[in-house]
Amino acid sequence: MVYSSVDGRRIFLAYRTVFTGPHAQIRKSKKGPRGHRAAQRVVQPLIRDFGFDKVADIVKTLLDQRVFESELKAKIAFPELFQTSPARDVQRNESETMLRGP
Repeated sequence: MVYSSVDGRRIFLAYRTVFTGPHAQIRKSKKGPRGHRAAQRVVQPLIRDFGFDKVADIVKTLLDQRVFESELKAKIAFPELFQTSPARDVQRNESETMLRGP
């Protein structure tokens, strides 16, 4: 299925907490993308906006591409989600330096 980067990113963000660990490898689901109770509040607006079939197709595509189980694959698919600002980089470097000690 072909979908826009914006649609894929929105679906990825909604489902990344659902498809973690052993659940990231699910390929067939009897309940589809609505099946996980923890995702109900997030899923309903997506289904209303895109329709159930489109959400299910995008979720399946992301699962098939293993985007949920690999941070590297997620970064390749959605690099804009992992970009940091220079200020954040400075903060991270300072905190890492403090943890390592003098």
